[in-house]
Amino acid sequence: MPSPNLFQSLGYVYFSYTTPLSIVAKFYAHGGIVLTSQDPYRLPVDIYFAPPGDRLASYLTARQLVVHDPCWVDACIVEGRLVDLKAWVVECPHSVTIKTRRR
Repeated sequence: MPSPNLFQSLGYVYFSYTTPLSIVAKFYAHGGIVLTSQDPYRLPVDIYFAPPGDRLASYLTARQLVVHDPCWVDACIVEGRLVDLKAWVVECPHSVTIKTRRR
């Protein structure tokens, strides 16, 4: 992973996420939010919080979750399956990174 200073120069800010999922909504005003699991025992999973109509969401991979309203993040569709997002956070108590892009 590149250094935090490099990401800051590109307009990204990194910080640790270990609190309940409801905290994520507080950062929504900065733009898109991506959560990347750092759990070494699982494949990486990114969660991208996209505003409605955001074209970036159409480029995400199959292992990325797309949520259009972080105020109501209870579950979402991943590869055709309904995924309980709150349970996912509980099951992944390891370090998680949030990447926010300032607009």
